[in-house]
Amino acid sequence: MHLTPPKSDTACPDDAIPMVGRGHELGALRTLTERARNGHGGALAVTGETGAGKTRLLTEATRLAGPDHLVLRGAGVPAESSMPYAGLHQLLQPLLEDLAALPKPQADAVRGAFGQSAPGDAPLLVALATLTLLSAEAARGPVLVLVDDAQHLDPETRDALVFVARRLSGVPAVMLIAARDFGSGLPGLRLGPLGPADTRLLAERALGTAPRQVVERLAETSGGLPLAVLELAGALPDGVRCGGDPFPEHPPCGERLLHAFGAQVACLPAATRRLLLVAAADDRGEARTTLAAAERLGVDPAALAPAEHAGLVSAVDGELRFRYGFLRSVVYTAASLRDRQAAHRALADVLADTPYRQALHLAAATHVPDEEVARRIGESAAQARRSGGLESAANALERAAALTRDPLTRARFLLEAASCAWQAGRPLRARELQRRIPQASEVARDPGLPASLALLRGAVSLTGAAADSAMPALLDGASRAAASDPELAGHLLILGARVQLSRGDRTRVADLGRRLTGLPLPPRHPVVVVGTALTRVGSKDLRRLAGLDQAVTALLGSFAHRGPALWPALVPPYLPMLGGTAHEAFARTVDDLRAQGATGALPLVSLPLVEFERTRGRWEAATALAHEMVALALRVGQRGAAARLRVVLALLAAARGDVAGCRDLVDRALRTTVPDGD
Repeated sequence: MHLTPPKSDTACPDDAIPMVGRGHELGALRTLTERARNGHGGALAVTGETGAGKTRLLTEATRLAGPDHLVLRGAGVPAESSMPYAGLHQLLQPLLEDLAALPKPQADAVRGAFGQSAPGDAPLLVALATLTLLSAEAARGPVLVLVDDAQHLDPETRDALVFVARRLSGVPAVMLIAARDFGSGLPGLRLGPLGPADTRLLAERALGTAPRQVVERLAETSGGLPLAVLELAGALPDGVRCGGDPFPEHPPCGERLLHAFGAQVACLPAATRRLLLVAAADDRGEARTTLAAAERLGVDPAALAPAEHAGLVSAVDGELRFRYGFLRSVVYTAASLRDRQAAHRALADVLADTPYRQALHLAAATHVPDEEVARRIGESAAQARRSGGLESAANALERAAALTRDPLTRARFLLEAASCAWQAGRPLRARELQRRIPQASEVARDPGLPASLALLRGAVSLTGAAADSAMPALLDGASRAAASDPELAGHLLILGARVQLSRGDRTRVADLGRRLTGLPLPPRHPVVVVGTALTRVGSKDLRRLAGLDQAVTALLGSFAHRGPALWPALVPPYLPMLGGTAHEAFARTVDDLRAQGATGALPLVSLPLVEFERTRGRWEAATALAHEMVALALRVGQRGAAARLRVVLALLAAARGDVAGCRDLVDRALRTTVPDGD
């Protein structure tokens, strides 16, 4: 017999996903249910904050008990917390037909408590009657009593259950009482947040096949609360789950999370809620900035105290930190659009000395196209890259694109955003941003834009598993840009040469070299010098070429000059005739990209450096860097780059005489190069 209670504010998450990180607690439940089968009962108070998994643990107890247990299940309800014995009535309803078998004083007390006769005042008799009913049922088979949300029980029910729980040692019955707090003196299990490893494991199971960075962001935002992990995972848009869209600053929380924690926020004073909204809208969590902005809205800093006492936020080392990351979303989502815009405007007012952040908050307060705000965001993108990283810059540029009506300006913003996303190791998002760039007919005022787009697409494809698919766009872009921007055309052709070098097509490498030397550029221009070297490589002429090291070093240095939309592709290939100066330039560039967090560009730039180390006999350094970059390439979805690095590792294994290792690496490289649609 089962009693199904109404859903509580901690309703059980999807129990199709196995519990993680609760081995000790499940072991305690298993011991209790086994003891009940042997005639010895007991009770446990399962406590922990909202979302820690108390309800799920009760459900697991039902599974552990098995079909031979009678399960009685009830839950405290806030609306009934002032009704005497309301909770006990819910719990004992399936047993009320047995009242006639009770001693008359006990039966009369229960009937009076449940309104079936004149009410009496006999709490001890009601508690004794409850114990008698459970004992009678337990004589027929083990009983499992589950009480959820006990903090909402009426006091009379609570006292009766504690009375019974203390007297189950000789009765084959188990009672589990779940509550945020339950100071009854009963043996207890306290559920805290999951540890980092268990949180990531639960996030992986909840998300399915999601990129690692999405799993990590979800785990971090959840704070280790199982309910938060499951609710956040279920509410994430598909584009975020697959890694194509950025993880939202305020991710959707799901109904259960909003209901459970929104209630905690709603009971705070109005001024405190307004201050929390400013804190949720702030992109840095700076206490000074938040409090100054709140004062602009007429909120005194003292209004923070109730939120601190409630354990929702804390001020530490100049930061205003929400206890859990998702609380920012709960506070932000619960507010009206008007109040959110007011919070962002107040933040913009106090951030006048930080143009990038000010522009972002102005954008968040603006829900119609605004060319001035878009311009300010675009101008501050360089600061965004320095202060917030490449992903922050991509977010800002995407927002700027949404605030402009001009197709050409939108295309430039989206191209730069796509480049930042790719460099940040987000290839799916880079592709999505590329697809949103207006058609060529709409951006004809900038003839270099299609070529720049082709260059970025080529860089993305080169690190994928279908690099050859980039060649038509690279060649077409080079033809278009040859007259107006021959240096840009040169970069397109050099990138094409990297593709052909990776395929071992010397004929096409030589052809691309000749096209490079034919561009209208000075004879000593780095692009022309590299073109001459490529022509020689295509003809198997590996003699040293004067000025080649300086040319490659200059091309690597152009990272900082051509603009971020072109950075990913401004990487010349490894050429056998290069010397130590170029080697040092590649090493510096790799170090610079590490410092920037440009995980998307690192495998592409590291490939030549790995070749340098290998051909110069520095096998240990080459092996270590190649292994590191294989792992990184696979993490950011660059299967083609991973395959090329494994080929170099296979060559290193062969040089050491490791035949089995060489074969394994070649096999893995071949498996990795299955086309992925790049």
